[in-house]
Amino acid sequence: MNLKLTPIRFGIAVLFLVATAYHGRGYYLLTVHETTPHDLNMRWREQQSIICGATVDLKGQRITREQQKALVPKYGFRVESNPSRGGYPPWSFLPGYVFYWPQWPMVKLWFGFVNVLATLGIVVCLRLVARLSLKNETEIALWLPISSVLAVNSFTSTLYMGQFGIICVAALAGALLSVQSPRKVAGLLSGVLLGIAMSKPNLSIPFLVPFLVRGRWLTLCTCALYMLTASLVVWWASHVDPISMLGKVNNALNYSAAAGRDPVAMAINSGIDPVWALRTIAIAVVGVYCWIVLRSPKRTWLELFAGASVASRLWTYHRHYDNVILVFLLTALVIKAIRSPDSITVGCFLIVGLSLWVPARVHLLPHFDTIQMIIWPTALFVVFRYAPLDESTGRNDTSLSLNNPRLECRGGA
Repeated sequence: MNLKLTPIRFGIAVLFLVATAYHGRGYYLLTVHETTPHDLNMRWREQQSIICGATVDLKGQRITREQQKALVPKYGFRVESNPSRGGYPPWSFLPGYVFYWPQWPMVKLWFGFVNVLATLGIVVCLRLVARLSLKNETEIALWLPISSVLAVNSFTSTLYMGQFGIICVAALAGALLSVQSPRKVAGLLSGVLLGIAMSKPNLSIPFLVPFLVRGRWLTLCTCALYMLTASLVVWWASHVDPISMLGKVNNALNYSAAAGRDPVAMAINSGIDPVWALRTIAIAVVGVYCWIVLRSPKRTWLELFAGASVASRLWTYHRHYDNVILVFLLTALVIKAIRSPDSITVGCFLIVGLSLWVPARVHLLPHFDTIQMIIWPTALFVVFRYAPLDESTGRNDTSLSLNNPRLECRGGA
């Protein structure tokens, strides 16, 4: 029996094995392991405080830990008087009715199921987006971007902590796909999905820039209307006004900024004032990204989202699990490597891939975070160095295609 084996097929197989291990461990720690997912537990308590009426009873007034413990017999858990104490904005609690409605610990299983659906959404949307740029490639070539994305280690930590990152990326991937359709209903859909992604604004705010620069007002107005409506509904349900909630978000950001893995934390830990570091770095990073978008009128939406993902990861407070946002950069790079497989594009894709595929313990090595902060913007330069993804036509003779006989290895068994 003759077997065909190419380096690409082998790489896809290895990446899917790595992805299986990472996702399997993440879902095990989230749904089965006795350890309590910290962030999921906090989000659940905040949402349940609204659902059970605790925020109405407490009138949003600050309560002590002793008072929280004293109220456990009444409500069955430690309530929060202001549900945004953990750093989530008021509009995030509307989808929270879907994500956090079951009782503990059943909510762990439900949240795991929601993340399975979100991961499938990421796969479907990015595969369709990749198809737009790889029209002349074989079907198997479309699985290289997907396997590369699924093998990102941050999926594990996002699931383990019960974070919102995978759902946020799924919403952004859906917005990326729908915004490329000329139909008005697609503009409305992309606006709603963008609004859902805004539930985690430290990840999603830079993604507003391409829509602003390209004048997608239907999408932006729909997003704003969603956020406003959601905030009003949560205000009515919780009796805590949106301004108070946003104040809690700002306090949580200032409190946690020094503990992140990002330029802000590096600046604060070097002695710079936290408020000054947060504002200056945010303005600088988003400003540079706006300048890039303004100078790139022919770039595809995927390339603009790749830039937004890098800006998102650098502009404010983040932890390791937020690396999941860089799936857009990774997708753009692997498509570039398939379309123009020179040493720069392939090497850049592999370096960025390794920075995201390595196990979490590697991130504890000295200066590894600093190295990542250098790699990702450099990779973005490579993405914008070449012609836009939709300008090439036909198959390049040097394409990293699975039909290219120079890349075939043949063996027998």
